[in-house]
Amino acid sequence: MPTAPKVVAAAIFGSLGYAIIYLVIPLLPEGMSYGYLREITAGSGVIAGWTMSGAKAGDGTRAGIGLGLTSVALLVFYSNFSVAFLIMLGKAIDKRYAKGPMQAIKDMVKMFVENLGTIASPAVIISLLIGAVVGGILVERAAERWS
Repeated sequence: MPTAPKVVAAAIFGSLGYAIIYLVIPLLPEGMSYGYLREITAGSGVIAGWTMSGAKAGDGTRAGIGLGLTSVALLVFYSNFSVAFLIMLGKAIDKRYAKGPMQAIKDMVKMFVENLGTIASPAVIISLLIGAVVGGILVERAAERWS
C-alpha cells in the first residue's frame, strides 16, 4: 500500500541512484558501454527506498539515519547484482560458458566483486553516505508529517 514515507523514500533513493551513477561512469574502463546503468541504479534506489526506508519509517531520527544507510547498501547491492547478472546473461546467450552454469555463476560473483572495487572511490562513498543520512532524515520527517 502506498504511503507518503514510501513515496518520498522511493523518490529520494531513486534520485540518489540516478545521480550517483554520474560519479561512477568516469571510473568505468575506457570504451565500456554503460547502456541502461542509470535506469538500473535509479530502479534499485526506488526499490530499496520503498521497501526499506519507506516501509519502516516513523521511529525517530536515529532510526531514520540507520534506515537510510541500509537503503543505500541495498541500492548498491541491487544495482551491482543486476549489472553482473545482465552481463553474465549476455555472455551465456553468446555461449561463452563452456563448463556449464556454475562457471556462469562464478563469473557473475567475480564481476560483482570487481564492480564493488571499481566504485569504491572516496567521492562515491562520501556521496552515498551523505545521501543516506539526508535521505533517512527526510523520510523520517515525511513520516512524522503525514502519519
